[in-house]
Amino acid sequence: KDKPQGVAVEYKETTFSMNLFWIPGRNLVPEDKICFDEIQKVIDTATNDFLIRPDWDSNMACVDLMKTSTSYVFNESIMYLRRKLTSNNPKTSLLTLRLLETLMNNCGDRFYSAVNDKNFIYDLGKTARKYCSKPGIDCKE
Repeated sequence: KDKPQGVAVEYKETTFSMNLFWIPGRNLVPEDKICFDEIQKVIDTATNDFLIRPDWDSNMACVDLMKTSTSYVFNESIMYLRRKLTSNNPKTSLLTLRLLETLMNNCGDRFYSAVNDKNFIYDLGKTARKYCSKPGIDCKE
């Protein structure tokens, strides 16, 4: 019925669960927030929908920043990439996929284990289903 008074209820959230009201970098300490803001700017530049082709300078800058970031900043950046991946703009999603490919090729095991999360794979599949009517044959873009 009612909870007993004085009993603390623990709330555990996985590092990669993303809810509707998630604000990027909100729970970071000030030093990590500065680093995350820099990564966020680079990701926004690399996935800008006004780009004609991928911006390789921004992609490689993102690789360098992700390699040197702390684990908290790294996890927030992965969640921010997931949000960009599920964007309603197809060009943003395509540029995010290109950025993910660059990160996969250059960041190593740390990035592999982060992307190998079931929630991330689900978002990746959802993006593929959104833009392909028949998998592998008739793509919209």
